[in-house]
Amino acid sequence: MKNLLFCLILCLFALLCKGQQIKDIYGDYLGQSTPGDIPVIFAPGIISINGRYEYGLSVSPDGNEIFYTADSPGEGLSVIKKINGKWSESQTANLRGDNSWEFEAFYSVDGQKLFFTSNMNNDSKFWLANKEGSNWGKAVYLGSPVNNDPVMWCTFTSDKTMYYGNNSNFKIYRAKLADGKYSAKENLEFKGTHPSVAADESFFLFNSNSYGGYGKNDIFVVFKRKDNTWSDPINLGNKINTSFGETCASLSPDGKYIFFSRYDEPEGKCNIYWVSSSVIDSLSLYHSHQFTDLYGDYLGQTPPGDIPVVFAPGVISGERLEHSSAVFSSDGTEVYWASRKDQTDKITMWNMKRINNRWTQPQAFEPFPDSSGCYDPFIANDNKRLYFAGDGKSSDIYFVDREKNGWGKPQNISTLINNDNGQCQATLTRDGTLYYIDYKTVNDKWTCDIMQSKLVNDTYTKPVSLPSVINSSYEDWTPFIAPDDSYIIFGATGDRKTNYSSYCDLYISFHNLKNNTWSEPVSMGPSINTMSQETYPVISPDGKYLFFTRWTDDKTNMDVYWVSTKIIERLKKEQ
Repeated sequence: MKNLLFCLILCLFALLCKGQQIKDIYGDYLGQSTPGDIPVIFAPGIISINGRYEYGLSVSPDGNEIFYTADSPGEGLSVIKKINGKWSESQTANLRGDNSWEFEAFYSVDGQKLFFTSNMNNDSKFWLANKEGSNWGKAVYLGSPVNNDPVMWCTFTSDKTMYYGNNSNFKIYRAKLADGKYSAKENLEFKGTHPSVAADESFFLFNSNSYGGYGKNDIFVVFKRKDNTWSDPINLGNKINTSFGETCASLSPDGKYIFFSRYDEPEGKCNIYWVSSSVIDSLSLYHSHQFTDLYGDYLGQTPPGDIPVVFAPGVISGERLEHSSAVFSSDGTEVYWASRKDQTDKITMWNMKRINNRWTQPQAFEPFPDSSGCYDPFIANDNKRLYFAGDGKSSDIYFVDREKNGWGKPQNISTLINNDNGQCQATLTRDGTLYYIDYKTVNDKWTCDIMQSKLVNDTYTKPVSLPSVINSSYEDWTPFIAPDDSYIIFGATGDRKTNYSSYCDLYISFHNLKNNTWSEPVSMGPSINTMSQETYPVISPDGKYLFFTRWTDDKTNMDVYWVSTKIIERLKKEQ
């Protein structure tokens, strides 16, 4: 008797816990913490329950209702509603009203219609329920030639075009709405099932085992081109697709998340996962670019030793005059530089991007398209800001901040820094301390100093000129400051004792941070400095390589070179 009572108490406790599972849940998406670019199980213990199949999740446009399919065990199409801010218990939908097997329901974009799949004469067909107040009316069979074949899973664009899977040939189809009916249907010739189309029809997702991948089924995206043709299927990658197999991808109504099923349970059963849709943005970028055959770090170039070599010949170093070094982002996925055809031509900044490990073709980057040129790119250590010089009137320093879809509008760095003289060649430490050159022309003579301005409370302080050990009576320019402020490399002209060139060599001075003094600059040595001109030094983000520019012997061209930074340690030991 005591054992029976104990069992009854346990059962009652379990039922109470089950009710608690839903009744105290608030917020969007069942109160779940939103995912990043690594998929996580959606609503574990509520929708995703071990030991069964869950698939085909669809969220209403207002976010107050979720349909999904539960199977083996499960009652098929199920629904959870948010009422007065709280989420209800999951219930079997039974939209047809006769307890028929129903599955995979999706909303029209306005949320007033619900399309789902159910059997008719032993074939899967589409059915339709219309919104009636806060509930759904009794579903009706969709009278359309679409239903002439066995079909399943339909999603919709904002103009009500339907994308669906045809089960007779397992291909993706599209049908446009005309005169209130889905009449003409179009085979898109993609092999797969479960298409989920973006509201603007710019892409659709589907799963397939016909295009290679990581498992029995992978999820792919296809993008619409400007000529209304479709790209080849692109795999969503190994963060989403695994050896388990993934299917049934759907999009949240705001487009921020992808829901999908992963068959990672015993007996091949599946849970519903969700993940940020940012992967689609990155793949869209990949699709929209033309690519080189260059892969990997530093454009796949063979790393140099102690002897400088031309960097990326024919790509960055070519027939144009390079007017800056190659400046890489700290994550190694972007490179910027500047060049022009000849000494009289406008200077243009260029960039390349590394997407899925492959580098794009060079693209012009022109923050001021109508100016006489923009140059001297420098990327902040956190990759959130790009500095450059130039505009249509005189040389000033500007920056652009990184935004979701690229760089923002140019902003003047500071009126304390930009004055009646010219300013350019910005380089920054990790803490934001700015080094740059301030120059002017007096009696046809060009003079310049390397300046420093500290960042205090997000505001640059009054610039100061570096001491005379750095700034000589000649031209000292093109500075690069170490991220930790421990040394500066710059171009020096004039009567320095170890000049190899008649015009400009690279020198280094080490910074004693304790007493804020700079060592006597020393030449970077004959392996770097030559009888030609060396300028625009930049250290790679990983600290391994020095990039700089060098004139050809006949001064008809200027290329970017790179070399190992081991020389810096050697010179430091000699101090």
